[in-house]
Amino acid sequence: MMKNLLKLATGAMIIISYLFLLLSATLSVQYLSAGFLISNFNKGSTYTYIEKALKIAAGDAIRNQAASQGVDFEKLTTGERAEIEKIIDNLTEPLNRENIRDFTEKNIVNFENFLNIPGYDLVVYVPISKLKINEQVYANLPDYLKSDSVNINNLYTEGVVNGSMGNLLKLNGMGRYIKLAAAFLLTLLVVSFLLNLKLQGGLINFDRSASYLMLSGFLTLSLAWLLKVISNTAGEGLELKKNSTEILVGSVVPVLFTETIKLWVVVGSTLILSSYFFSYAFKNYYNNKLKSTKNRLS
Repeated sequence: MMKNLLKLATGAMIIISYLFLLLSATLSVQYLSAGFLISNFNKGSTYTYIEKALKIAAGDAIRNQAASQGVDFEKLTTGERAEIEKIIDNLTEPLNRENIRDFTEKNIVNFENFLNIPGYDLVVYVPISKLKINEQVYANLPDYLKSDSVNINNLYTEGVVNGSMGNLLKLNGMGRYIKLAAAFLLTLLVVSFLLNLKLQGGLINFDRSASYLMLSGFLTLSLAWLLKVISNTAGEGLELKKNSTEILVGSVVPVLFTETIKLWVVVGSTLILSSYFFSYAFKNYYNNKLKSTKNRLS
């Protein structure tokens, strides 16, 4: 009874440690790599759709502000509406693809450095110099916004940003701990598998222990399928969407998930096939060895 419970316990530990290893390894290899994220954002029309989403959001904000000041768009003539749209186009012109790429890539590097390097300050790149800001508006900006680089740590220390920002700043150096967790989980997975294999009776029953790895492989494929559904749902009909939030989500989610889906499909498939192959190989080896022994005895 106790031995069976230990088999189940170590089997469960194999699956649990594997799933957390999969998550931590994926974060380490992909999402904690600035090069990986930058490369993915540059694929396809990602920045074109982000530009579209931001211009729609900015345009809506300008129109809402005008409406709050008493402008009734329903009563405007066609010419007056065209003039307002021209003003909006001029104001949102800095929100172009190149500026968005510049902003995104530099902040990805800044944030990844913050996550991976202990003691590295969280710096946000704000390209004020590339924005068409009215001189009077610029003069009224706080000093920290007149620079292209805003140090969040300094603002938090000075009390400029609220206390909740402190929770974000606690993530500094988190990448190192995630990588250490991945190494620990790999060790735990190996130890759990070896203990289970020992409890199952050794290599002759390798298939029993391997069944937990095979199940983990199927779980990996299921998670990849789930991410695929989420990605497809978010990106479906993207070119027809008019809502800024839907466009932004539809353009960014596939960028974040596509390579992870591919990785998990490869890992899951490899785990299933290798578990099946080694189970068959060991079972066949010991069966042949048993037959040879019986033949010698006879």
